[in-house]
Amino acid sequence: MPLLGPFHASHASHASHASHASHASHASHASHASHASGGSSFSAYGSETGLQSSAQAIVHAAGFGEINNMRVKALKFSSSDNLSRWSVNIRRQIFVGEFLRNLDWEIESAKSILHMKWASMPFFKLKRPTARRFAQELPYVRDYADQRADRSAEILSQLDSITDYFAMVLGLTGSRNPFTLELIGLVSHLAGQAVMIPKHVMACRRPDELDGRLMPLIPTPGHSSFPSGHATQAAAVSTVLQSLLSQCPDHFPDHQERISLIKMMAHRIAVNRTVAGVHFPIDSWAGAFFGTKVGEIFTAAAGTKVGHISAACFEPSKTKGDFFFDDMHEAQKATTDQSSGGSPKSKMIKVDKSDELGWLWRNCIAEFAVGARRRRGQTS
Repeated sequence: MPLLGPFHASHASHASHASHASHASHASHASHASHASGGSSFSAYGSETGLQSSAQAIVHAAGFGEINNMRVKALKFSSSDNLSRWSVNIRRQIFVGEFLRNLDWEIESAKSILHMKWASMPFFKLKRPTARRFAQELPYVRDYADQRADRSAEILSQLDSITDYFAMVLGLTGSRNPFTLELIGLVSHLAGQAVMIPKHVMACRRPDELDGRLMPLIPTPGHSSFPSGHATQAAAVSTVLQSLLSQCPDHFPDHQERISLIKMMAHRIAVNRTVAGVHFPIDSWAGAFFGTKVGEIFTAAAGTKVGHISAACFEPSKTKGDFFFDDMHEAQKATTDQSSGGSPKSKMIKVDKSDELGWLWRNCIAEFAVGARRRRGQTS
């Protein structure tokens, strides 16, 4: 290829400048997008300097007098009304703090038992499985590996979030259902936080630590196997969404079918972790039971008619075999059936209402009110 002469090089230079101008234009668009999404930082140097010079050029038009203090109005003090003013990530931090401040636990070391507490009241009793039980379940994990080719895409995408999978079932979109999407992400996050307590206390080894032939599809997580975090998160989200839809039974013409699909999706998400080679079926059993209780607490705190939940117990020795959909269904019903690992616990736990969680719940309900007028960020 011949070298460019000075004339052609000059044209190339102009083209390069045009390209830079184009990039600057894109950067400007990115800045506008940042404003639209509630962002406050500017990634483009041109945008920063442009705003500064513009501000200096026009500020004199507003005068230089004192601001009329009588016209300054303060926001409501400690009010959930202010949540509509905060960004989604800040709201999540507030919701998480509101929820987790009531969560506590107590340990019976001699019996390898953990009591999870809500507002100082035990609501879930969990016993550690024996090492023999985990060894007995290794064949299940090996057999599930045959499904990796079919499920690898969803397994990998569920590493970061399970929100899209439940959104698919309910036909949620960012423009139509922003609060419901926020709700799903929040509940999943809360359940993920809560399950780390029993994971740490139970301290159970992962399948690939017992059998090197398993070779998981994904990197083995750096925490305990029991209970399964994904099963806990999926069961919690499933429980909350079922409660949400029960308050809007006329929104979907196939209401009951959607409920069934939500339950099935939660089960599939849990089983995917066994397919991936990082969980035993017993992990999903415990996660499903615990996640259901987390979901019940959330819906009670958010302002549903149920102000109490029943305490529950998970006994590993009562569960037999693999973790099937019917088992997930039983866990979702918070069963006390001995054959499903539950034990009778008649004590009722009071759950106080939360103004903050109630604000989010009401906005979610409004998104499913067919024909009703909805104002984003409503508080009543």
